[in-house]
Amino acid sequence: MASHRIVYQKTIADEIVLEGIGVHTGRPTTVRLKPSPPNTGRIFVYKGVEIPATLDHVVDAPYRTAVGCNNVVIHTIEHLLSALLGLGVTNIYIIVEEGSEIPFFDGSAKIWVDALQKAGIKEQPHLYPVCELPTGSWTFGRDPIAPYIVTYKDKEGGGLTIEMRLEYPKEKYTDSYVYHHPGSYTTEIAGARTFTFLEWLPELIKRGLIKGGNLNTAIVLHEGRVATIEEIEEFMGLKIDSIPPNYGQIMPHEPARHKILDFMGDLALLPYEFIGHITLYATGHKQHHKFLREIMNYMGGTYGTHI
Repeated sequence: MASHRIVYQKTIADEIVLEGIGVHTGRPTTVRLKPSPPNTGRIFVYKGVEIPATLDHVVDAPYRTAVGCNNVVIHTIEHLLSALLGLGVTNIYIIVEEGSEIPFFDGSAKIWVDALQKAGIKEQPHLYPVCELPTGSWTFGRDPIAPYIVTYKDKEGGGLTIEMRLEYPKEKYTDSYVYHHPGSYTTEIAGARTFTFLEWLPELIKRGLIKGGNLNTAIVLHEGRVATIEEIEEFMGLKIDSIPPNYGQIMPHEPARHKILDFMGDLALLPYEFIGHITLYATGHKQHHKFLREIMNYMGGTYGTHI
């Protein structure tokens, strides 16, 4: 359904080059962001293969969003895509050199946002589709932590409201946050770091993940609060030598804000701006992708930018 709200396509004004470590692979990667013409979309380029950041290129990967084409896959793209959506960048080439995973930095989107703002955002004289979300609800399995997503018409009008409700009964943690977009993405959402629970770490390590993770890249929660260094050392049976100077300091509702950051990164896989209100219950990437497929079906299953 079309909307009266007018949005123009945007790209960056100058090239950006950033280097960092992938959180799951632990390997260094260089990412080169380049301006692109109208109607390009957000395109990853790796090993000479162009991989559009669209839902039909998503490949199955635990605890992250990955896209692939012709047996070439780029992993953990959600924070970069969130920054692009948050700043309205619709057309860009993302050239990935060396490693196959996007750098994780501090576990937020802040470094991407800072670099994009420094390069400058350039408006292009082409409209970008804006659609109202369909009303209704979707149920994803029987997981009590992430049971469903509900959408309904945004009563504030003119934008997208994302409400995140975190309920982790087993881990004794609850949190919530509401963000209205377009709004203060740079101050409300971009700096929110990823989080995990102390009890989850052994399983993540067992699965060969978080090889590049440390206390600089994630908040570790335990018993409804930030875990102490002593608790982490005792639980994991190790000695932590490097402790960040700001360890334990988190912004209000940072976990809920980060979940919104992640959802916005997945929302960037669709070629639209949206109007509506979405309530999410501790959802993860798989739930997001299933929800987005429902939206695509509602829109007629069309991918790509259609102007």
